[in-house]
Amino acid sequence: MDAILDTNVVRQLVALGDDTGDPEFFTTLVDEFVDQGRGWIEGAQTALGAGEFGEARNCAHGLKGSAATIGAVRTSLLARDLEDAARAEDLARAQAAHAALVVAFDETARALRSFGGIAVVD
Repeated sequence: MDAILDTNVVRQLVALGDDTGDPEFFTTLVDEFVDQGRGWIEGAQTALGAGEFGEARNCAHGLKGSAATIGAVRTSLLARDLEDAARAEDLARAQAAHAALVVAFDETARALRSFGGIAVVD
């Protein structure tokens, strides 16, 4: 199984907040990632339920890029799997990828919050 986080990327993001004098930078970044990511995950689930593979692919694509930017390696890879399955219009594979993505995303959110010393509020 792939690592949950690329800690080098996460450390760079934490340092960026330190460098700019914004102690809330990383916390805000994580909160926005989690909120937006949940929206994409829910959007993909709704789209798959309606047979809208293009919309599911778009949601997965957005999450894939956002996750890569914040260092959420496993989430990014699983979002890619969902994107590929949606592109192929393979519902069974897309649903399996989505289920794995939900678990990984929750693990990622906890890991990012733990890394930054952020209180978990769900």
